[in-house]
Amino acid sequence: MLQRIPIRHLPRILAALAVLAAAVVWAIPPEAKLGGAIRIVLLHGALARTGIVMLGLAAMAGAVMLILRGDRFTALNRTLQTTALWTWVVYAVSSVVATWITWGVPVAWDEPRTQASAKILAMVVVFFLVTRRIGQPLLLAFANLVAGLAAFLLIRNAGAVQHPLNAVMGANAAIFPILFITLWGILVAMALLVARWIHVRPAPGSDAA
Repeated sequence: MLQRIPIRHLPRILAALAVLAAAVVWAIPPEAKLGGAIRIVLLHGALARTGIVMLGLAAMAGAVMLILRGDRFTALNRTLQTTALWTWVVYAVSSVVATWITWGVPVAWDEPRTQASAKILAMVVVFFLVTRRIGQPLLLAFANLVAGLAAFLLIRNAGAVQHPLNAVMGANAAIFPILFITLWGILVAMALLVARWIHVRPAPGSDAA
């Protein structure tokens, strides 16, 4: 489906989705405890889940490449690795903003989820640099598989100190899941379109898509 979208239309589609995402964030009503800060909190949560989705897709691409033992999926693995990396970077920035607004500190190192997110960020950055440096396709596939599985396990097993398992505690909570899922869907669509753009416009020296 994404391959049918002409490359020249991607910037306009991405811009339209960004405006739509901003509108959804703006439509989120104040919450009983967090007030208007719930907007950045839900955006932060949607970005986290988008990052996990992209890491999961990269892991699946890596698994396919390891099983089939071919170079056909090298460009796809590079694309998904790059997209997952930048998605997680954007999530990390949103985490700093959300933590500052809600807790008054830029990074809450005592939070297990913060530690898990930092470990994932360090891991994906190191894997990205190492695989680009070595340039071995199967190593890239293995790195993507390990990163996806490790990220899932780190987030799944991370506990919480102050970080709420459910930030939606207001009386009008019924609307929050709808807006959150809508926002998450838009962000995933944007990440996939970015992946499409990277895939058809590979970095210098990389294989053509």
